[in-house]
Amino acid sequence: MEEKSIQEKIESSRSETTEIAPVDSSEHTDLEKSESKSNHGPPSPAEVTIHLDRRQLIVMCVAMALAIFLISIDETIIVTAIPRITDEFHSINDVGWYGSAYLLSMCCFQLHFGKLYKDYSTKWVFIISIALFELGSLLCGVAPSSSVLIVGRAVAGGGGCGIISGVLIIISKAVPLTDRPLYTAGVSSIRIVAGIGGPLLGGVFTDKLTWRWCFFINLPFGAIVAAVFFFLYHPPTVYREKATVLKQIQRLDPLGLVLFVAACVCLIFGLQFGGTSDPWDSPRVIALFTLFGVFILSFAANEIYLGDAATMPPRIAKNRTVISASFFVLCIDAPYYAIAYFLPIFFQAAQGTSALESGLRTIPQLVGALTFSVIAGLFVRKTGLFAPAVILSTIITSIACGLLSTLTPNSGPAEWIGYQLMVGIGIGLGMQQAAVIIQHTLRVEDIPLGIAVVTFFQASGPAIMVSVAQNVFIQRLSQRLGNTVTGLDPHDIISTGATNLRNLVSKEDQATVINAINYALVWVWYTCTILGANSVWGILGMDWKKLHQLRKRKNKS
Repeated sequence: MEEKSIQEKIESSRSETTEIAPVDSSEHTDLEKSESKSNHGPPSPAEVTIHLDRRQLIVMCVAMALAIFLISIDETIIVTAIPRITDEFHSINDVGWYGSAYLLSMCCFQLHFGKLYKDYSTKWVFIISIALFELGSLLCGVAPSSSVLIVGRAVAGGGGCGIISGVLIIISKAVPLTDRPLYTAGVSSIRIVAGIGGPLLGGVFTDKLTWRWCFFINLPFGAIVAAVFFFLYHPPTVYREKATVLKQIQRLDPLGLVLFVAACVCLIFGLQFGGTSDPWDSPRVIALFTLFGVFILSFAANEIYLGDAATMPPRIAKNRTVISASFFVLCIDAPYYAIAYFLPIFFQAAQGTSALESGLRTIPQLVGALTFSVIAGLFVRKTGLFAPAVILSTIITSIACGLLSTLTPNSGPAEWIGYQLMVGIGIGLGMQQAAVIIQHTLRVEDIPLGIAVVTFFQASGPAIMVSVAQNVFIQRLSQRLGNTVTGLDPHDIISTGATNLRNLVSKEDQATVINAINYALVWVWYTCTILGANSVWGILGMDWKKLHQLRKRKNKS
């Protein structure tokens, strides 16, 4: 009788303290059944929802680290190869697309991957994401033209967005809440390490082999990650009501997907065409921006109509912390990628370095970001304070991007090393904070959606920024060369590779061409400065309480 009484009290306590997520929102139901058979008791609402033994956690962490490394290195490995690619395909006007196609695809499907992870098996969504990434890498490696390369980048980006969301969601389910800042810092650190290795590997492959190995290198390692998850990762079965195929399709919000992808594509195309191939007031550019407005408003109306079944439920979209953190990470991450893509052009085209040397010269920015990402993660874990990190991030990033605009073809190592180091420090302090804040403010069942929103803005900022920076660069370069070099057709400027541009003119005019390239890049750095400074608006909207205070408030809600 006494044992029965104790058991009844335990069950009563469990029903009072355990928050049960909806059956079809995650793997909670099966986990709760297994927990009831253990001696550890149920997890609290703010704690983990998946428990892995030590061996599983180590294996999964290594596999996830490799997956993050692959998608992150794909963001930067191409930067030192871009000048050689533009020479082969005669496609300097496509420079922005080599980066923005990858990032645009990550934007378009990010929110819907969050919904897939919410409603379906984490394991299979993650493996499918890896398969998409591998397919895109293969297309890039065998690309016979610039257009095929861009398509391959888009396919790889679609898989990449599923990988990054999956890793953060698995961390949110498997790692105790108090340790998540450190694990999230680890993800950021891996991305930065990949950023360090990316330009270097890209330079080695481009100079010693061929730029195509920048993409072939992903194939064997991606297969290893997929094999690890296929054979070793066995998440609990998700219990949900049986549904027809039509019902499952409706659950995926296909109309929302179509509207959102269409809106993103129209926006990026409008930014890409405006001011370069078409005037800003041309019918095509106006039509693209008009369609963007129509599609994004239609998407918003669709999400409001669907309510909690939407890809972005209104309760998430109206959350002040989600909005502010997302805007902040957009403004902080965007300059990082624009600088990563255009700084090698400065080194190769303006200062005459090789692809490998230009990759080596970008290390200071990445070292600064790596070091201070880890420092920020340790600081937040120890103190629970994220406000100092985000405030310093905005200040340092804005100043550092402004200093980049003072670089000239004759600038020495002290300048380009120091300025890059400052950029890395500023961005490293802030790049991980949005994901940490989201996990401490949203309910467990909303974390996949919240992470999807943050990662969407984290990807959309660079996608838009690289496209805008490309527009600014081409427009200013054409303007300056058209005014200073006689007989130079602006069309030839756009269709020539970055490193071959000086070959279009006589030796007497080469200095003018180099100065024009530097002039165009200065305007790119100005754009980065403006965006970095605007991250302050995201900071002002955040809740500046300590993380444990945010956690308590979440548990009460």
